[in-house]
Amino acid sequence: VDGTKALVDRVVATFDDDDDDDAKSKNGGPSAGRVLRRLYEATASSSPRCAAGAIAALLAGRADHGGGVGKTLGLEAVEAAKARAAEAVSFLGTHRVDRAAWWAPIEELRQLFVESAAAVVRAAKRQPKITAGAATPVKKVSASVAAALPYVAAGRVATLHSLAKADASTGDPAASKLARLLSSFDFGTDRGRNAARKNAYSLLSKRDFGTAAAVFLLAKPPLVDDAALVALDKLEDPDLAFAIARLADGTDGGPRARRVLKKALLPKFQRNDDHAMAALALLWLDRPTAAAKALDALGAASVVARD
Repeated sequence: VDGTKALVDRVVATFDDDDDDDAKSKNGGPSAGRVLRRLYEATASSSPRCAAGAIAALLAGRADHGGGVGKTLGLEAVEAAKARAAEAVSFLGTHRVDRAAWWAPIEELRQLFVESAAAVVRAAKRQPKITAGAATPVKKVSASVAAALPYVAAGRVATLHSLAKADASTGDPAASKLARLLSSFDFGTDRGRNAARKNAYSLLSKRDFGTAAAVFLLAKPPLVDDAALVALDKLEDPDLAFAIARLADGTDGGPRARRVLKKALLPKFQRNDDHAMAALALLWLDRPTAAAKALDALGAASVVARD
């Protein structure tokens, strides 16, 4: 991680004396396309995760994929990402701050999810109790339901089950349903897998997308494609979709992550002309030449945008 940060800073610094106006963005810094392309060249001989990590580092330093990039860009250390996860109030979106799905080693990514889940539980338990006759009643969020997706994705189903039972003992109806589901089925059997699928679709119809994705993942083997599509299409979170698949594989280059990349993520990035994210996906699919072309397309698009 520290090496990737140094690489990003070094590549950005190479633009300091570049007088070519086409290499500059509106804010005077190097254009996103040019920096990403040079990053790719600097990491092309490395592993896919190193190259993808360098590009993800750059994207993490910007609010969006357009405009220019400054000299302070770089990948935060894993511990900094964990610290942010430990302060999360809501799981959804927190992992995108560092684009960790694209560079973190599997066990570090798993730990980030666990840290986020624990933080969400703490935040839910800090919610004020709802008193009868309150002028503006607010629905209290169940801690176990709020943390269901990160705990299940990280493989901490037993932890979630214990939490759901504890919440259920306080009269929490949502937690009671979750605890009952976790207690009633062996998700490795046909009956259990069917129950997971049926309950997940029921949750989708109620627009409880995060819990639906978690329930898809309860099946053994997990229904990763379904959960990833929920993350991508309903939660609009491609990083989460990829993280779910990587964690389900348990190793880099596994079949689930490659399938999600190939069938869901890459086509969406290409439809949306999101060349930077397409390059990340292509690197993970071991297609470096296509990744380079995607970064060239980003460079061309940034020049057109400035014109």
